[in-house]
Amino acid sequence: MSQDIATILFSKRTSCDAGDLKVIHQPLVNIGIQSRFTSSQLKVFHSLCLFYKAYPASRAIFDAAHEGLQHIADYLNAHTPLLERLENSGINPSQLSGQWSYAFTRWLSATRPDIVSLVTIGETGQTMADVFLQLLPDTLTEDLRSARVDAMPWMLDFKGKKKNLLVLMLEFFEKSEKTTKELEHYWSLLQVFTRFSPHTENKGEIPYSIFIHKKFKKQADIGTGQQKTISEIILSPDQKEIIVGQSRMALACYLRETDPLTHAEVKQSRFFDLGRGLQVVLCCMAPEIRQTIDSYVGYMAFKNGVPVAYGGGWVLLEGCRIGINVFPPFRGGESMYIFQQIMNLYQNIFRISRFYADPYQIGKGNSDGIRSGAFWTYYKLGFVPLQAELANMAKEEFKLLYHTRGYRTSSAILRKLASSRMIKSLDNTLNTPAFDAGDLAVAARALNKKWQKKMDGDLNSDSLSLATHRDDNTEIDRNWAYLLCEETAGKKMKSLKAAINQALKIRVNKDEWSYIDFLKENKVISDYLNLFICNYGPTDQV
Repeated sequence: MSQDIATILFSKRTSCDAGDLKVIHQPLVNIGIQSRFTSSQLKVFHSLCLFYKAYPASRAIFDAAHEGLQHIADYLNAHTPLLERLENSGINPSQLSGQWSYAFTRWLSATRPDIVSLVTIGETGQTMADVFLQLLPDTLTEDLRSARVDAMPWMLDFKGKKKNLLVLMLEFFEKSEKTTKELEHYWSLLQVFTRFSPHTENKGEIPYSIFIHKKFKKQADIGTGQQKTISEIILSPDQKEIIVGQSRMALACYLRETDPLTHAEVKQSRFFDLGRGLQVVLCCMAPEIRQTIDSYVGYMAFKNGVPVAYGGGWVLLEGCRIGINVFPPFRGGESMYIFQQIMNLYQNIFRISRFYADPYQIGKGNSDGIRSGAFWTYYKLGFVPLQAELANMAKEEFKLLYHTRGYRTSSAILRKLASSRMIKSLDNTLNTPAFDAGDLAVAARALNKKWQKKMDGDLNSDSLSLATHRDDNTEIDRNWAYLLCEETAGKKMKSLKAAINQALKIRVNKDEWSYIDFLKENKVISDYLNLFICNYGPTDQV
């Protein structure tokens, strides 16, 4: 195969329309029946097939892309040395080897025990002993505590003939009474590396209709996207397990994880059809791993059944900090349009009036974001920098881009523009401050300084005792307690504590959707948080 053919097709993939069908289809078929490949050729061809399966200009091109992916799998199964060289490429049927979270490893071992195996444990000495001393009862770990035996031989004594070492370690963790966050911490200390194939057959598939792209929607529907009807697809419990599992594996193929998918409360996941072959699953986290105050709702986006992008939104009251990560093979397709539709989904489901973008998303400390000009993607979607100076700079720079042929914003300017958060306001009549949980943390630190000065450095005496109490065995989280130290709460403190107690009960006993709705509808809490931000929040608020 001439690598140039696949490379040229890949470089021109985003400009195809119905008139290019012959130009695309026949070379795609020809490549798919090629009998020899190098690893670099396979990588390009694999990305090409993924793209044209997600964005086919005809049913014939979709079929050719699907058959091309199958041909790659068959070829690699017949060429083991090449297959081994493609480890961690994400190409079917290659394997992935890496250090994964405890929750993800446990899920893999429970649902696909035949495909996952232990590669190595980085820490087998004193660190391993210290971890087991924390996890297991004293009666089992006395030899470790007295250093009469090393950790690895001690653990092997428990293995038996039917267990492998990975299963044994997982059992040690599962029987512990530690919290999920503590278990994740201890698992990371051990540096456990596993290997598995993400390309296992599912027990079923989520139905989708193939959408043929006669033209690309390269721009978002600013101003009209918000009116789009949201169509929710009701899934069975088994279908939810399938779609969340597919999403986890899709991330794994790019050596990534996200908390909302790894720690998903699967039964509460929701699935939506947004048109043009775009489907999105929303996942909230299990109660024990949820955020303290805001709600981290993650998503995976599919085009024609192919995972193309992922991200999440941090929902708090009417605001949502949001971001998107488009997988490399699909960049340049309908990325901006997809992001707009995802924001539309969040706006409708969570009644959002403002979206925020973190500096990292637009390039701060993110070289990929600078290279891709991510700032302008957000800017064209209606986001503007919170800092007035940078907002004016962006306005002038955008004029140059629009009116000067061949002009490109320098990396230095993009890095400067990325130093501020961005905001997209959907309701210009709002007069409440824009903030998220990060701003509350800044405000809490400012309040902390005030109390340290007032209480001579003793923040744990009268101040927190005023803010913390018990009601039906529910204790206000210490994070909320710090927020409640604000003296302007005054006479409303009793009703405020009651409202927060109710919110925490919902957080523990109900689903995340109910918690989001409660905070949004509880005026006592929302009024107080708005006042708190006004008094102590960051100075870049608008």
